[in-house]
Amino acid sequence: TLFPYTTLFRSLRPDWRDPVARLLVWGATWFAILAVRNSYANADQQQAVHLSGSLAGLGTAVAGFVAVIAGLVQLAFGLTTDLLISPGTDPVLRGVITAAIGSAVWYVNWVHGARQSMRNTLWLSYVMLAGIAGSLITAIVSASSALYQTFVWFWGTPSSTDAHVHFLGTPTNGAYAVVGLAACWYHQSILHEGRKDVRTEVTRVYEYLMSGIGLGAVATGIGILVVALIEAATGTNLINNGEATNTLLMALTLLLVGTPAWWMFWSRIQNMVEASPEVEVSAPSRRGYLYLLFGVGGVAAIVSLITGIFQLFSDVFQSQFGSETFRSMRFAIGVLLTTGTVAAYHLMVYRGERQHFKAPRAMHNIILVGPNDPELVHEIVEKTGDRVQVLVAADADHRVWSHADVLAMLDTPREEDLVIVMNGHGLEAIPVVHA
Repeated sequence: TLFPYTTLFRSLRPDWRDPVARLLVWGATWFAILAVRNSYANADQQQAVHLSGSLAGLGTAVAGFVAVIAGLVQLAFGLTTDLLISPGTDPVLRGVITAAIGSAVWYVNWVHGARQSMRNTLWLSYVMLAGIAGSLITAIVSASSALYQTFVWFWGTPSSTDAHVHFLGTPTNGAYAVVGLAACWYHQSILHEGRKDVRTEVTRVYEYLMSGIGLGAVATGIGILVVALIEAATGTNLINNGEATNTLLMALTLLLVGTPAWWMFWSRIQNMVEASPEVEVSAPSRRGYLYLLFGVGGVAAIVSLITGIFQLFSDVFQSQFGSETFRSMRFAIGVLLTTGTVAAYHLMVYRGERQHFKAPRAMHNIILVGPNDPELVHEIVEKTGDRVQVLVAADADHRVWSHADVLAMLDTPREEDLVIVMNGHGLEAIPVVHA
């Protein structure tokens, strides 16, 4: 008598590999976690969850938009035989669905969550590393790949004479470049939102990060160019499918893409240094940037020099010295010339600025008496490096700090601690000393 019921339950047994089943289970889990989080999590925990969700949504949305753009380009140029609407198989349709889901997750977690939260280290790490740096690197790599395939088709030796085969991945690379630039521009505008006239350490870190990414592409292009020239001089073509011409085109591509990105930010930085050298030269971000480049670059140059000398003497002692020796040294020579040049240039910049170095300023205490404003505290610490303490006044519920007025009070050099009080007549700065 139990047979019909057993058969019924067996037929209703879910297959956990089914996407609908996974959606129901993980969707219910997600909503349960959200409910618990909203009830018990503090502000920092809320921000961490929102940023994590923003990152997941951003990555999913980028992948979806890339699939849509690449699929449409492939259809427009006849690079695919898929129909525009083919349920379960069409990349454009899957891209639209992926982009919609990712955008929804990103919108909930970023626009209605993390964007308005405090601009602390975690927030800045997401915006600068994932939003700006990650997007720019994606755009540079993808644009370089698409441009390289185009150059090889016209002036190099393509792997296939069939344009459909050769340019099969070019629409995807172009789509990643477009979407990456869009994401980079958006997060850059968010980073500078409301601070266009204020140059802070965050602004400097952003500019040095962008300059370093562009410089990395330029240095890689120069290194590959040296390898290509050595290959051409020695008559050996053992890289990039045996074609030194393709190697030269790869170097040209990286230089064309990386040079504008590097020069745009580096020239802006140097203009700021010329305008106010005492402030810019002593900034921790600039000191760290120069130390990193001439330090790491010098170490890489020394390692490549040792490697090249070892290969040279190895062939000399084995009586095999010749063009093959230089071919085997081509990568060591490329790294040596590239990193050595980068290290020497930034060391020269560093030495030329030593007269502007200032001794580190002693840290002071700043006490704010008025309403609680974590954003103002963050700006003061960012501007001065001092310790900031807030004493919330009993009648400060309906008052708001004027950030510009408070920061203006801190422009004057001082050797004592400072108490800034918000009273009924405005702001009052009271210097204090320890008894």
